Amino acid sequence: MRDFVYLILKRRHTVMIILRFVSFVMCLWGIVALGFVVLETIIAGNIFYLFRNRSSVETIAFSLVLTVSGLVLALSTQRLAQWIVPLPKKVCPKCGYRLIRLMRPRCPECGLDLPNEFVDDLAAE
Repeated sequence: MRDFVYLILKRRHTVMIILRFVSFVMCLWGIVALGFVVLETIIAGNIFYLFRNRSSVETIAFSLVLTVSGLVLALSTQRLAQWIVPLPKKVCPKCGYRLIRLMRPRCPECGLDLPNEFVDDLAAE
């Protein structure tokens, strides 16, 4: 009954944890790389050392892209988890009844309580 929906939500949660860990590693890697460039500039004692050394400019660009990508991934983990592990929309998980034009989140065939995602927007109006 509700075990099927619970299993899907548990998988979504696991995917969200993995995505958040990946985004954390991306942000951390980008910040550490940027820190090394800043430390190298401080040791050199000249701010213009950054622009004379091509590898420093490439490292800054790489670290900024990595950090921004990690932040975007962190902010979109819930939406990505819903896309990776979707709930079946048009079929009851218990009895297989086609769930079209539902007014309430309950299967009319077997009475299974469903999440609100199963309710059609057109039927609710």
